[in-house]
Amino acid sequence: MALLSLRNVSKSFAQDKVVNNINLEIAEGEFIALLGPSGCGKSTILRMLAGFEELSEGSIYHGGACFSSPKNTLPPEERNFGMVFQSYALWPHMNVSENVGYPLHVKGIRGAKKRQRIEQALEVVQLQPFANRFPADLSGGQRQRVALARSLVTEPEVVLLDEPLANLDRHLRATMEETFRLFHRSTGATMVYVTHDQAEAMSLADKIAVLRKGELVQWGTPTQLYQQPQNTWLANFVGRGAVIKINGAMAGEICDKQVITRNFLESEFDNRLDSIGESILVRPQAVTINVETGIPATVTQCVFRGEHYDIELRLVDGQTLFAYHSQIIPIGTLTFVSIDNGWGLEQEGETCQDI
Repeated sequence: MALLSLRNVSKSFAQDKVVNNINLEIAEGEFIALLGPSGCGKSTILRMLAGFEELSEGSIYHGGACFSSPKNTLPPEERNFGMVFQSYALWPHMNVSENVGYPLHVKGIRGAKKRQRIEQALEVVQLQPFANRFPADLSGGQRQRVALARSLVTEPEVVLLDEPLANLDRHLRATMEETFRLFHRSTGATMVYVTHDQAEAMSLADKIAVLRKGELVQWGTPTQLYQQPQNTWLANFVGRGAVIKINGAMAGEICDKQVITRNFLESEFDNRLDSIGESILVRPQAVTINVETGIPATVTQCVFRGEHYDIELRLVDGQTLFAYHSQIIPIGTLTFVSIDNGWGLEQEGETCQDI
């Protein structure tokens, strides 16, 4: 297995450390995403993987070979990696076939073999009818697919994608997401996808590395990040939900990452909402409203989303919950809610203590 491994990787520009001690192991054929807000270091990591940036510390290995270290960086052209840029980077004077085939030209591949590779790459991205068109005659989504085909034509072991959907509208983004899924299934290549859009990362990737201020916050599957975020920042960053305080009597159970039950929440919240203790993440689908008994709450927002209404609720101590509902509920309505489950969070800078 050609494992792609980042070992204690750091990068500094002058005195500014933009990537700090990143450790990741990416299995052959995995689709992974580097997710985080602007300036978190995700594009810098991608450029180090590609060989465009040297490492300040650590090393990058692929298939047992060291590709990058502070002392030696294998040039990009000697890595069997494909790269898809946000800006597409297509030659305007070349048609689609010529753009796709350019990496083969650089490698000295000619004739029938070159034509076959181009045809295969265009078939994967469904652009055969556009082979003779020029970039100016293509839509944004078609240009992105040309860039994908160009990255595929050399049969790379790893494909690196730097926010490839950032310049597309919502409809095209959805279409291109399906293209990426088909691309991954048909090629079997390892894919590393940089994005600040959590919806893209959650829908595409097998695993996600969430970054903040150059550091790895959590590494796991989309389900793990959504259901079991490590701390409050990540809980607020990934998905929609509310982080609320509960009584400290459950601190031991929370630190063991136990799911908190409805009975506990109803008994604890009903009369002790002003207590200060540990925090839990409550997703909207875990909240049931208009029950006969439970936690009192006031509707502060009701927004129609098509398949449901997004409901914002204020508890008596001022904390906020979110819920989904099939019908409109007028703002100001006093109701009751029950919480089916929550996820205990580690507060940044705090240490959990078993009790």
